[in-house]
Amino acid sequence: MRTTMLAIAIALAAGCATGPTTNRDPDSPRNEPAPGAPTVTAEQNDAIDAVFKRKAPALQRCWQEEYERSKNRGLQGEITVTMVISKAGKPTDLKAVKSTIGVPAVDKCVLEEVATWSFAEGPADAPYRRTVHLGSAY
Repeated sequence: MRTTMLAIAIALAAGCATGPTTNRDPDSPRNEPAPGAPTVTAEQNDAIDAVFKRKAPALQRCWQEEYERSKNRGLQGEITVTMVISKAGKPTDLKAVKSTIGVPAVDKCVLEEVATWSFAEGPADAPYRRTVHLGSAY
């Protein structure tokens, strides 16, 4: 019994638990499952990724507007957004949970832009987490 419990603890610590996978494509922004999220199917994950990839230029405009206003050559970074994509495909409960850009206007612009997007309908609400890179170096 103790050996079995130890083996389960080691497997969980090593990341062997089942759940949604993350995108490892180095050319696209990272996405990660939201902590405690129910399993999102690979098809749902791919569909969400496709929307982000197609609409990423709109998020870059959030950075561009601030860059043109501030002329700050060092303005770049990442914003991690969490949301729930409803069964109807609408993003809800949007939050910027981490930002290394340090400009609230850019964070707000990103959230407002993503709030207008539509995703594929699914069988259930899908919690989702995505890190987006913004700036001239990205």
